[in-house]
Amino acid sequence: MNDFDREITEFRDEWLGSGDCIVARTSGSTGAPRPILLPKTFVRESARRSIRHFGLDSSSTLMMSMSPQYIAAKMMIVRACEAQCRLVALPPSSKPALPGNLKNISLLSAVPAQIEGYARALAASGSPSVDHLLLGGSPLTDSQREQSVRLADNVWESYGMTETASHVALRRVTPHTAVPFVTLEGITVSTDSRNCLIIDIPGHGKTVTNDVARIRSGREFEILGRYDNVLICGGIKVHPEAVEAALAPFFSGIGDFYVTSRSHPLWGEQTVVVLETDTAATAALELEMAAYIATRTSLNKAERPRCIIAVPSLERTDSGKLKRIKMQ
Repeated sequence: MNDFDREITEFRDEWLGSGDCIVARTSGSTGAPRPILLPKTFVRESARRSIRHFGLDSSSTLMMSMSPQYIAAKMMIVRACEAQCRLVALPPSSKPALPGNLKNISLLSAVPAQIEGYARALAASGSPSVDHLLLGGSPLTDSQREQSVRLADNVWESYGMTETASHVALRRVTPHTAVPFVTLEGITVSTDSRNCLIIDIPGHGKTVTNDVARIRSGREFEILGRYDNVLICGGIKVHPEAVEAALAPFFSGIGDFYVTSRSHPLWGEQTVVVLETDTAATAALELEMAAYIATRTSLNKAERPRCIIAVPSLERTDSGKLKRIKMQ
C-alpha cells in the first residue's frame, strides 16, 4: 500500500471509528497550517447538504485527485460514506490518470489548476460524462472558466473553509459572467462592521470570516477580497483580488502573478504586480499592461499597478495557494 492509499484508509477508519471528532488542518493561506477538531455531527450535516444538492445516492460515482490531509478530500470521502457510493480517489496531480472503465462521474471535485489535466484525461479514457464539477481552492481564470464548462453538465465554484467543513455556498460557473454565491439549505449570511462575511449555520452558531463581502440577500453574496489583504494607497482602499481579476486576461499565458503593494514616500503604499518569470526585463511588458488597463479595464488610479516586479518563483502554501508578500 502506497502513502496515498494509506492516508485514504486512515481517514476512512477515523471517520467510521468511535470518536466524536475528526482532525483537519487549515490550508495555510492566512498563516501557518494548524490542526483543528471538527465534530462528526457537524461534518455529517455538511456532507448531507452536498449530497442533496448534487442528487447523490448509492449508484453515484465520486472522483477526486487531492490529498486527504485537507478538508476538500476528507469531505469527498465522507460524502461517499454517507451516500454509500463509489469513490475513485487518485493521487494528487495536475495530470490525473483516470481508470478506463468509467462511464459516468456523478461528482468530480478538483482545483482550477487540474482542469486542463482532467480535460485530457477524460478524453483519453473515452470521455465519460460528468454530471457535476466542483471547483475550489483558488479563483478561476477566464480560460479555466471556459474550459471547465465543457467538462461537465454543471460546474460549481465553492465557498467555504476548513472551519465550516468545506463549502457552505456555491455559484454556478458560466463561460463569461460571474454570478453570486448562494448558500446551501438552512445557511444564512450577514456582514460585520468591517463588511466581512458572517456565516450562520443552524445548530453550530456563527463563523466570522476575514472575507470582505457584498450581501445581495440572506443567502446570496459576492466576495470582494480578504480584509487582511486590503492595500491603502493614497488613502484609498484597494482589494488586490479585484485588480487581479481585471488583469487575469492580460497575464494569461505569461505567468502566475499576484497584486500587492510597496512603500511609497508620498502615498504610503503603491500598487504593484509580482510576476513569476525567468526574465527581469519587464519594461516593455509594463507599457503593454498600462495600455491594457487604460483601454480594457475600469481600474481607478489607486488600483492601477505602477510596475511589475519579476521573481523566479512565487512562494506557495502546501496546498498550492500563492502567498502574498508586500514589497519594500
